[in-house]
Amino acid sequence: MKLVEIHLLQTVAPSNLNRDDTNSPKDAMFGGYRRARVSSQAQKRAARVAFRDFLPEENLGVRTRLLKSELVDRLKKQGRDEEKAGVAVEAALGFAGFGVKDDGRTEYLLFLGRSEIDRLADLIDENFDSLSAQQQKGKAKGRNIPAELERSLESIFDGGKTVDVALFGRMLADKPEFNQDAAAQVAHAISTHKVDREFDFYTAVDDLAPEEETGAGMMGDVEFYSATLYRYA
Repeated sequence: MKLVEIHLLQTVAPSNLNRDDTNSPKDAMFGGYRRARVSSQAQKRAARVAFRDFLPEENLGVRTRLLKSELVDRLKKQGRDEEKAGVAVEAALGFAGFGVKDDGRTEYLLFLGRSEIDRLADLIDENFDSLSAQQQKGKAKGRNIPAELERSLESIFDGGKTVDVALFGRMLADKPEFNQDAAAQVAHAISTHKVDREFDFYTAVDDLAPEEETGAGMMGDVEFYSATLYRYA
């Protein structure tokens, strides 16, 4: 096994790269000083988006709570009835250990390879009649399921040889056997110096406003900082 360490200094212009819950730039105390911070999650998201430019779609993953609607859409394209497809999908996800809420979203974000989703759609289509016959919509979890179908469902969630799932790993709280250990560890990026937040007051002109109206179309303020970030992975 080889270990590759990446140490990177990156200077960023005045910006708000990574916001907290109040829309302010994230920061952290380090070495006795308040420093700029970009979370590891934000960096990994940027990497995953960049992968789309040079890796085939089938080698990439999807992080979503909208798995049900994605699978139903695929089944509809196969000529399946939409309502029955919804029942079949919820039953399959329930048997797999993924609950679906009343709004049709899974209980938490699932990080799945596209090939895993492809195989799941095919399996639901192949077992459509038995899955769509479930009477307790969305209540399949914990109910009896044919052993062969259960094994088929469990064999799907193997990571699907997906680059970003293999690189960054995944944790599925309800199904730890589907977890994937990450090949990479990404640290929070922090500035090499202390930072002070600044405020940018901005205005924007409404191009279609009458000439006698000289005020701004909108105005506001946003926090920012500039920094030289130390990044490690």
